[in-house]
Amino acid sequence: MEFEGLADSGAARDSGSALATSAAARTIEEKDDMKTILLTTDLSEESRRAFGPVLELAGELGHRVVLLFVAQELSAVPYSTPLAPPVIPPDIGREVERAREALTEFQQDLDGPVEIEVLTGRDIAETIATYAERIGASFIALATHGRSGFRRLVMGSVAEQVLRCSSTPVLCYPRF
Repeated sequence: MEFEGLADSGAARDSGSALATSAAARTIEEKDDMKTILLTTDLSEESRRAFGPVLELAGELGHRVVLLFVAQELSAVPYSTPLAPPVIPPDIGREVERAREALTEFQQDLDGPVEIEVLTGRDIAETIATYAERIGASFIALATHGRSGFRRLVMGSVAEQVLRCSSTPVLCYPRF
């Protein structure tokens, strides 16, 4: 089974090519009788704050956990060719590989079974919401960075965007 919705929107690319069903997604689809919590990370220490509570919740509910990182595709129009299609920088493949390595380290540090997934997309929040719906996640869990004021205006809030665009319930772990 392929990610029709993600591949068509350009939200699920891995190193510039459309993402076919990954090993984690196949595993999730095959185990459709077990519910899933989609735990997102941006690989920062702040995002790791949600890991412990989510694993505990998953154990109590009998859910499986998928740890997701979304690498943002930053496309650029080639200079002096405004009609040319946008080009995705070639270093996205390196970012995806770096993220896989980091998630594998996270996976080894966690107390419990966690599957890992790395996707790429132009809009991180939309990619998270679409993937959660695609795998039938019961919840999306994420930690907020607690930015406010000018920093939030400039950097935005992925957590807020996920809350706005997701039809899947979202568990936010705020910064205290």
